[in-house]
Amino acid sequence: TLWLYIIGAAKLFANLPYLYFMLFLIPMHHDLLSLVGRPYRYENSPGVDPHSEASNCQQSIHLAYLHRLGITIPSGMWSKEIHDDETFIFQTVTQLKYEGDIAIFGPTNQSNARLFHLTYYLGEGNLLHANIVDKQVSVWPLAKFLQTPRYAELKRVKRLQPHLFNTQVLPIISKSC
Repeated sequence: TLWLYIIGAAKLFANLPYLYFMLFLIPMHHDLLSLVGRPYRYENSPGVDPHSEASNCQQSIHLAYLHRLGITIPSGMWSKEIHDDETFIFQTVTQLKYEGDIAIFGPTNQSNARLFHLTYYLGEGNLLHANIVDKQVSVWPLAKFLQTPRYAELKRVKRLQPHLFNTQVLPIISKSC
C-alpha cells in the first residue's frame, strides 16, 4: 500500500485542510492520488475530459473507476442512474465492504436521486469524493458524512454486478497496493 504521507507537503498543506491529521493513517492506492486535491466544480459532467483540472462527485466516481479499476462507467450514468441501476452495471448491497463500493449520500429529507452525492469507498471507513464543503476532491471518514447536513443520510450502497465485480475488481483489490 502506498501511504498518503508520500505526497509532497506543499500539495497537502495547500489543498487538504481537513486531512492534515488523517494523512498519515489512510492507505490509498497511487492510482487514486491524482484525484485528491482536484478543485470541485459542480457543472462538470462524467463525460468531461479526464484530464480536466476540476471534478464533481459524479466525474470523480467515473475517474476513480477508470484509474484504479480500469472500468469505464458509461457517461450517462450520473447520480440518479447509478442510484437506480439494478441490472446494467450496479447492484444494491447492504453495507460498504469492498474498495470501489459507491456510497450514495443526501440530506435526510431529500428523495430526488439527481441531487444525491456519490463517493468511492477506499476501505477502513474512508471515502473519496469531490465536494462543495472542501471545494475539492478529498477523503472523509464515514462519520464526517453523517455529521454534515447535506450528506447526513446514507441513501444506498452500490457495487458492480457480480459478473463484473468478480472478474474485474476482486483481482485488482486483492493484490497489495
